[in-house]
Amino acid sequence: MVRLMRRFMARPGLLIMALVASLIIHLLSLASSIYVIQVLNRYVSNGVDSTLITLTVGVLLAIVMEWILRRLRFRMMDGFTARPDAEIAGRGFFQLTGARGSALIHLSEGQRREAMMAVATLQGVLGRENLIALMDFPFALLFVLALFILNARIGVVASIMLGLVLVASLLLQWAVKQPMRQQNRLIVEHNQLLQSVLKAVEDIRIFNAHGMLRQVWGERQTRLNHARHRVALRQETLRQILATGSALMSVAVIAQGALLVVNGDMTSGAMIGANILAGRALAIISRFSQLGAAMEQGESAAASLEKLMKLPLEMPEGTALQTFTGNLELNDVAFVYPGSAVPLFESLSVRFIPGSLVVVAGDNGAGKTTLARLLTGFLDPVRGKILADGLEYRQMAAGWLRRQLVYFPQEPVFFDGTLLDNIIVNRPDIPLERLNMMVDSAGLRRFVNESPDGLQTRLEGGGGQLALGVRRRIALARGLVSDGMIAIFDDPLEGLDGQGVSAVMNILAALKNNGRTVIVLSHDVTPFQELADACLDLNMKPKPLLRRTLPGTKGA
Repeated sequence: MVRLMRRFMARPGLLIMALVASLIIHLLSLASSIYVIQVLNRYVSNGVDSTLITLTVGVLLAIVMEWILRRLRFRMMDGFTARPDAEIAGRGFFQLTGARGSALIHLSEGQRREAMMAVATLQGVLGRENLIALMDFPFALLFVLALFILNARIGVVASIMLGLVLVASLLLQWAVKQPMRQQNRLIVEHNQLLQSVLKAVEDIRIFNAHGMLRQVWGERQTRLNHARHRVALRQETLRQILATGSALMSVAVIAQGALLVVNGDMTSGAMIGANILAGRALAIISRFSQLGAAMEQGESAAASLEKLMKLPLEMPEGTALQTFTGNLELNDVAFVYPGSAVPLFESLSVRFIPGSLVVVAGDNGAGKTTLARLLTGFLDPVRGKILADGLEYRQMAAGWLRRQLVYFPQEPVFFDGTLLDNIIVNRPDIPLERLNMMVDSAGLRRFVNESPDGLQTRLEGGGGQLALGVRRRIALARGLVSDGMIAIFDDPLEGLDGQGVSAVMNILAALKNNGRTVIVLSHDVTPFQELADACLDLNMKPKPLLRRTLPGTKGA
């Protein structure tokens, strides 16, 4: 409820207008009850047709005006929802794309996905319908007041019944919180399992994993169904309370009214009108009482989103050097992943010089890709410094730093968009002539020419539908367009045919000869023996050693 109230209080002027509109709406809604009372008391008793016509025209005008005001009020709610909804979505996406990598890795892929899905959940929970339900709640008193005006005893009876229904509903909403939290947690686990299965449809069959996965799926489905049953049972109980309360209140009002009619203290028209008024009040309370489940979903969604929102951002501003030579130095760098007791690096000190090519060697798991992420600035060392031309990475503007990199990742991933969009994402202003040169250098020209849409070919699903060799050529072209002074190639020969390998080796040689600082990370140093100037062996723990000769070469 607090989050809904915050939306109201953010626009006090609009809130006053909406409250006035709500007051008029509910005053107009009294017209149907007054119409019933007047028709039964005046027309049925006297039979004057002009009276019926006048009453009918009046109530129809009231109904039309009420309908118009409800539509206007519904549009007023945009003033409470449009900007905050946009801010929630914008802040969430901004945080996801701008948080520091070293902080972002504390959240699993599933937690990040859950946080972004929470945006839509929050927008729904804090939407127009729930805002109107909250705004209407105080106006239930208007109908109760009308009942007291008709007859105090009727008002007391209706008030007692409405109060009992409201209290029972709120207690039940409190009781459903814990089962709903458990259900939400199980849904997250269920979705994470489903996501992993969707990614591994081939491996499931090849390794006969279907038996194990079906068992896990069945167990989780059983627990989820049980949680859903508990939530559904309480929600159904709430609906039954509201329906039963409505019936009992109608019985109580009619019974009390009948006694009053027999005693001559009330007309039959007033008795029926009172029943309509009591039903209107109960309808408002019913909508309000059902806000509890929505608010619980909102709190769960907000908690997921808050984990993402608390992450520190990369520096949008910082130092951007006017001239950059590509000198790169790691000074006493250490890194350990969250939850790991063993650091990947400890006291790593090494210098990479422009115009040289250094091969970073190591077995799988030795930390080659992690070192590449450190050198790109995605991850921060837990100790030590990374310096570029003597300036620490943390002091540099993140966007400027990334434009100084020619980066070729081990596992290339692309964005939904055209091939052109993906290639020039880091240099949208690249001249067409140079773009074509990079496409040719990466060996991508044949794929572009054979694609019906050429560079406008759309890449969907991260480019997963493309062959690995094509994806790596696209990644190579994307890295080259930055024309940066530091080139980082993570396992650049994997998945390439002979032509692709030749293209990569020519590019590495050209980058080196052009004075770039070239760093190649690979478990196999053999292809780079003739080109490399030194080798950094990550297998040597705790301090990897930079050797001026490569394993297998003379003098090693």
